Amino acid sequence: MASMAAAACRNGLWRPDRQSDVDYARLEHSSQCLANTACLFSGFMTAAGVCLIMKANLVFLAGESLYAAVSQRFDADFGSCKTYGDIVLASIVMISSWLTLGDIIGVREGTIISALLVGILVKRRLPKFSFIQFAAK
Repeated sequence: MASMAAAACRNGLWRPDRQSDVDYARLEHSSQCLANTACLFSGFMTAAGVCLIMKANLVFLAGESLYAAVSQRFDADFGSCKTYGDIVLASIVMISSWLTLGDIIGVREGTIISALLVGILVKRRLPKFSFIQFAAK
């Protein structure tokens, strides 16, 4: 493959300094928009899954069980506890990454959107799931 590119360069068919037909800025922008849209969609799906787990009284994941215990103990709203807890966990990750690596690595807009969005959506959507009643047998 490299020899084909070298031959194309020698014959003048391809010059690295020539403007390419692909607009990389537009491609990168559309890719970023698609990634952000997928992140928002996954936030909605995660919130719906958490609401269904809460309505069914199933076993939570570690984070959600901590937030459920705090919300029951202090008689607080689960969505608020989840939002604050996710923000605290994301802050711990950013601070520890910055202190140990000298740069914030692994935390981008998806982490921040998820930390803020899922708890708020659970808080707003959980009452809408009142039509679902799981009967224990």
